[in-house]
Amino acid sequence: MNPRIALAACLLALAAAGCLGRAGVDLELGAPSLEVKLALDAATYGVGAAVLAEVTITNVGEAPVTVGRPSSHTVDFFIQPEGAPEPRHTQQVASPVEAPAFVVIEPGESHARVIPLNFATSAPGSYRLFAVYGAEPQEGVELTATLASNAAPITVTLPVVLERDAVGLITEQEARRIALEHFGGEAQRIEARLVQDERFRTFVWWVTVYQDSPARPGRAGKSCFVDAFLGHVRAETEKAVPPPEEAHPPGG
Repeated sequence: MNPRIALAACLLALAAAGCLGRAGVDLELGAPSLEVKLALDAATYGVGAAVLAEVTITNVGEAPVTVGRPSSHTVDFFIQPEGAPEPRHTQQVASPVEAPAFVVIEPGESHARVIPLNFATSAPGSYRLFAVYGAEPQEGVELTATLASNAAPITVTLPVVLERDAVGLITEQEARRIALEHFGGEAQRIEARLVQDERFRTFVWWVTVYQDSPARPGRAGKSCFVDAFLGHVRAETEKAVPPPEEAHPPGG
């Protein structure tokens, strides 16, 4: 195993067991005072989805610090399944042509970078994701101890399988569900009609979701077009689903 990954795994095992203090604790005497924080672009992902992990390094000391910027050269990611005693290493998306780069962080300031992870969602379950920062030795660059981030919880679910009709279009029921998820809340009633929309050059479900409002109980409608092939909201519209004789969607 790569020595850096082995050291990071040992650190994460201690962190998972509650043997370390706050996230970003310095492990070496005299190391620059840095904190590492991890934020994700979502809390729930489907199996195989990419995770966008934002790693932020903050200088909590009183002097400027030169550090390696977050990248495959300086950050390792570990994921811990719920109930597992130790986290395991997960590979990030790394460019083979990216060279190490360095930044100067002033006291009280931060440097952040978003790093994609393609292998953190390989199986359904509940997990905790960690980032472990440790600058590689470089001549003339101040070194830091290996630092662990906070634990970012994620849930991985099986991908949603869309219900389709005999010709492959999503069903009206699916279109209603997608529109309601898009707008949120509860619906008093939902109206939907399949139409051909020249703007998108495809078939769309024109859906209006009626929700309660203080002024118009059960009559506050929100409308959108749901792509009948791909199963996602193409656009919202202010016009509600019309009577059957007005089958064409509004232009513009």
